[in-house]
Amino acid sequence: MRNFGFAGLDNVVLDGTNGKLSEIHAAMGLTSLESLPFFLEINRRNYHAYANGLEGLPVIQLHQYQVPENSNCQYVVIDVDPESCPLSRDELLKILTTENVMARRYFWPCCHGMLPYREENPDGGLSLPVSNRVASGIIVLATSECTTLPQVELICGIIRRSLQQADRLKAHFTRERR
Repeated sequence: MRNFGFAGLDNVVLDGTNGKLSEIHAAMGLTSLESLPFFLEINRRNYHAYANGLEGLPVIQLHQYQVPENSNCQYVVIDVDPESCPLSRDELLKILTTENVMARRYFWPCCHGMLPYREENPDGGLSLPVSNRVASGIIVLATSECTTLPQVELICGIIRRSLQQADRLKAHFTRERR
């Protein structure tokens, strides 16, 4: 129960729980409520900066909040289109990680792809093509009061340059696998 079912990053091997809030964390959460307007402002600012920085990239879709001003925008979610993007989600994530950008796969793996459920029903994912497609393209980008506008611009620039240089990067990934 202490590792919440994970064996490393994104590798779920046991049933677990996501209940990680201790008493000290709860007290910190209550104390931070007075700063909530500040956190919301920063997250929304970053969200809009990502929207501007990724605008015009048809192979990258920024998750659109219905009304960003009514959302806390705590997650900046992009979807890498596997049909038209010259880089896979995992290749783009590897590039971001290499550039010291904090980014993660999200909704990965799907529940039906996690070890305990996959063993119980190995064909469970066959009837969930939309879930598999969405899970294979999602990246969550960094945002918080620790993420500055120049950092958001840098992250968007890395994504843009990576897509522009996709052929060279794919060749590098191919050589790296050998």
